[in-house]
Parts: sequence; C-alpha cells; structure tokens
Amino acid sequence: MTELSQADRAVRLAVYRTFAEQGRPPSVAELAAQTGLRESEVRAALGHLHRAHAIVLTPAADAVRMAHPFSAAPMGFVVTAEGRGPAGYAGDRMWWGGCAWDSFGIGAALGEPVAVRTLCPGCGRTLELDAGQAGPPGQDLAVHLPRPARRWWDDVIGTCQNIRLFCS
Repeated sequence: MTELSQADRAVRLAVYRTFAEQGRPPSVAELAAQTGLRESEVRAALGHLHRAHAIVLTPAADAVRMAHPFSAAPMGFVVTAEGRGPAGYAGDRMWWGGCAWDSFGIGAALGEPVAVRTLCPGCGRTLELDAGQAGPPGQDLAVHLPRPARRWWDDVIGTCQNIRLFCS
C-alpha cells in the first residue's frame, strides 16, 4: 500500500466529508478551497488515493467516482436517513450505495441508522431494509458476490455493480 502524504489525507477527508454531508463528491476546485491546496496538488493527491485504492476516479481521472461506501452515480442502491425524502424514499438525506456491502456501510460510516432501497435482480421486487447499529436487517436475503475479494479491484466498478441483494 502506498503511504499517504498529509495532502492525500486532507483531500481524502474532504472527499468523505462532502459525500457524507451533501451526498455527492466535491469538485477539484471545492477540494482546493476546503484543503488550502492548489488544484494541481489536489489532482496529484486524488491520483495517489486512486492508486492506493482509497477512492475510485472516473475513467478520465478528473473526478471522484466512488469513495467506498459512497458512489457519485446510481448503482442500484439508494440509502437515506431521517425524515421524509425525495420520490417517496424515506429520509431527508440521500446517498447512492455502490453495492449491497457499501450500502450498509454508509450507515456504519455515518454512525446512524439508514434505510436501504434496491430491486431484487431475480424477480424485480423492491427491497427496503433498515440498517443500523443493532445488527443486520431482519429479512432473509442472499447476497451475490461476483468474484473473490482479492480480485475486486481488477474492475472495482463492475464488481460493485454486481454485489447485489436477492430475495432468495
């Protein structure tokens, strides 16, 4: 694993803080403003973080695509917390989970209960689960893992898109 510099750690913290608070990744300009680094230093830090598997950049390497457990784009899981949210989702804050594993990890990362919503790829049924500190959801579900964990980073986006919850 690549050792992270102070700038790398500052950028990583700002990425996670923005995802947690706003449900989206920060831009390079926002990261520069939040960390006091020049944009070129932010880009270098993002590259280091990507190579260290601390974040995932877009194919063009110009923006954050994922910072596990958060995703910058829909991947089949909507995670919400508190109140009443958009389009009938429970919660007034919303994040995209990269996979089943990540979706439950959002609640753990935030330290609060969340609701996870997805569709069963087998039958199309909507699955809505409460996830919190008390333990796993009280439903009998199966999780599909498409490849051994040691190979997840061979294609991290493809892997995440295929770690799904099934009714059975």
